[in-house]
Amino acid sequence: MLPADVDKARKIDLLRHADDVARSQGPSVTQVQVALGDSSRHFVVANSEGVYASDHQIRTRFNISCVATGDTGMQTGYRPIAGTRGFELLSEGAVEEAARGAAQQAITKLDARPAPSGDFPVVLAGVRGNLVPRGVRPRTRGGRDLEARVGLYGKSRTAGGELASYLGR
Repeated sequence: MLPADVDKARKIDLLRHADDVARSQGPSVTQVQVALGDSSRHFVVANSEGVYASDHQIRTRFNISCVATGDTGMQTGYRPIAGTRGFELLSEGAVEEAARGAAQQAITKLDARPAPSGDFPVVLAGVRGNLVPRGVRPRTRGGRDLEARVGLYGKSRTAGGELASYLGR
């Protein structure tokens, strides 16, 4: 269903319904933010060799975030629904599930124990022949993430420092 074919009042009703479902999960849900965005675009690609192609892309995105407040403070929950489809992506069941999920996530986090903090040992292991797994960016105490990575290969100005010596360099 094209975004332009959906009445604005219907979209607003959907947003209000999501807000109601999220708030119905408990009195600790104190804030709810719901957003809906959709777009439709036509485009053409052509080249000098006579290749011509056109496409029509529809995108829909629905986000709901909740804040739950309790004795331990405030916590947040978030659920998105997004896809390269039209308004049919946002069935009543899908929207209700997202609203309940965001609210329950925030409520559940109220009872979570605090994350541990302080200094912890870090073990770096090879993955696929690399010394550091892809996506891992170790940081030195000074916060220089590239310095830490370069230190692993003995190329750092501080290669003889704490990190390098810990790794046996």
